[in-house]
Parts: sequence; C-alpha cells; structure tokens
Amino acid sequence: GAVVPVDACVDVFRCLLRFMYTEEPPERGVLRPEYLIDLYTLAARLEYWMLAEHCVAQVRPLLTHDNILPLIASRYSPTDEVLNILYVRALASEYDRVIDREDFENVPGLLHRRLSLVVRGTQSLPAISFPKPEFTLASNLATLAESGAYADFEVSIPDHPPLRAHRFILVSRSAAYNCAFPQRSTRATLPSFEAEEFAFTQAAWQRFLVSLYRGTTEPLKELASEDVATIRKLHDSLGLDGRLQREPEAFASSPTSSRGGSRYL
Repeated sequence: GAVVPVDACVDVFRCLLRFMYTEEPPERGVLRPEYLIDLYTLAARLEYWMLAEHCVAQVRPLLTHDNILPLIASRYSPTDEVLNILYVRALASEYDRVIDREDFENVPGLLHRRLSLVVRGTQSLPAISFPKPEFTLASNLATLAESGAYADFEVSIPDHPPLRAHRFILVSRSAAYNCAFPQRSTRATLPSFEAEEFAFTQAAWQRFLVSLYRGTTEPLKELASEDVATIRKLHDSLGLDGRLQREPEAFASSPTSSRGGSRYL
C-alpha cells in the first residue's frame, strides 16, 4: 500500500519489479546515473535496503564534474542524508572543476555549507550505512507457503488434504510444472503424487513446499529423515535444479547426523 511520488522512467520500474521478484539488482551499465538515483529513491522509500545499497555503490563512481551539478539540480532532497553525502563527496572530489561553473551557484544552501566545511577540513563525511532488511524474498515466499495466502492452485497428496500452492511459484521452481500448465504445453500433464511412494506426512509435505519456495532447506536447521527422503524423491519427479538435493544428501551422508537420514533411505 505504499505510495511513492517519484517521476521515473519505465526502465527504473522494470528494474524495481525485477528485484521484487528475483532479488537481482540491475547489472552495471544498464542504468544511467540519474536512473540509479531514481531507483535508489524508490528502493529506500519501500525499504528494499539491499537494492538501495546496491544502487548507491553503483552510482558512486559515476558521479563526475560533468553530471554532478545537473543531478543535484534535478534530484536533490534536503531530507535524504545518503544522497547528500554522495553529492558532497562528489563535489569535494571535483571541487576545482565545478567551482567556476555558473550553475555551481544553484547548489542548495545546506549542501553548499556542508561542502565548504568538508573542503576546509573542519568536517568529515560519515560512512553510508543501511538498515538490515526486515524481510527477504525467501522469507516472504516461505510465509506464502506456510499460510496458503493468495493460493490459486491445489496439489493433491495421498491421504491428506491438498496443499494450497501458487501456480506462478511452482512454474518458476519446477520444470515439471513449467511444462505442464496449458500456456506452456497442451500435451503435458500435471505431476501426480497419488502413488504410495509419495505417502509422506502432511508436515513433511508442508516443509518441502516451504523449502521449494525458498529454494533452500536452510530454515529447517536439522532435517528429519523423512524430509531427506521427501526432497530426494520429489527432486526428479518435479524436475528441480539440484539446489535442494545437495543439502539433504550432505545431511544423509554426515556421520554426525542424529536422525539417521541415511538409514531411513
């Protein structure tokens, strides 16, 4: 429900949406300095701190004597301490080149005063830091898997109520579901788990769904032997990419495993 009044081009919003879906920031060279600042502004106001930090790191070496004054003129905010530190740092490093320009007089008063203190050596600029993210894509997806909120699909499992799932996430995580849904193939069928070999407990199925959504078993801390078997069995059935299987395999082969994953298998 956040409303962020930012006048930005569509490429900036595409990068924001990509990060929201994948947590992948834009590659270097994709966005111009002014667009990186716009993306930082969006990310900071929406509290996507990982993206905000990446934008700052990427734009810092792109601030030069040629663009710093126009950027300040169009994208200055007296309340944004991060941007102000970036601007003052760039102005100080390029001071001899920008001091004689006519548009240097348009530098806002607070910024100009701070620059003067830095140039005279009577004030130093603090390091830029960001809050620790309160949520991540993986944690949000795990919440969806656990709650079933916004579910638009049900996975039938033996002897238990169906699992409430999300078509888009299943398609993005599983090759079998990616090929099975009608928009991908008219001949493929959805994977079936009605056979006795898939008769795992409801809790194991739910833990597997959480791990599938997150792309890792990390939050499970220590896998139960049934979790190991569930992941190994479903890995080939669903056409997963191998990330989930490596963790239970390491657990099952560990001599210190207290739950006997290898004995269960």
